[in-house]
Amino acid sequence: MRDHIIHGGSSVDTIFITERGFCIDPQSKYFSGFAWKPEHHYNQNIVSLRGSAISLFRQIDACSGLMSSLASVVPFPPPIAPGYQIFIRDPSNRALIRLLDAGKGNLIWWNEGSTEDAPKSDKAQE
Repeated sequence: MRDHIIHGGSSVDTIFITERGFCIDPQSKYFSGFAWKPEHHYNQNIVSLRGSAISLFRQIDACSGLMSSLASVVPFPPPIAPGYQIFIRDPSNRALIRLLDAGKGNLIWWNEGSTEDAPKSDKAQE
């Protein structure tokens, strides 16, 4: 999906805004292969976009596993600064933590998180 959007100029099908959050058509070509659970469904036609985060984290886990396998076979140079830990602060860290909760299946709908997670309607933005 990423390659089609970033490199191919495609776009994701319609994203619906509901009072519970953003939703998508589970039968669209990009999302039809997901294992949607009953709690992901807003109604019989659309599902929470956050439900797709589970697939995203499975892909990240697969890449991490591949990197671990590679690191066990390919010798890497010694650490540049042994004993030091690096902590990174980023404005998107809070969003990534919420996404991680969604990926674990803990946050399916926007109204389950904080109020800053909720989608804004046109009226609310005025």
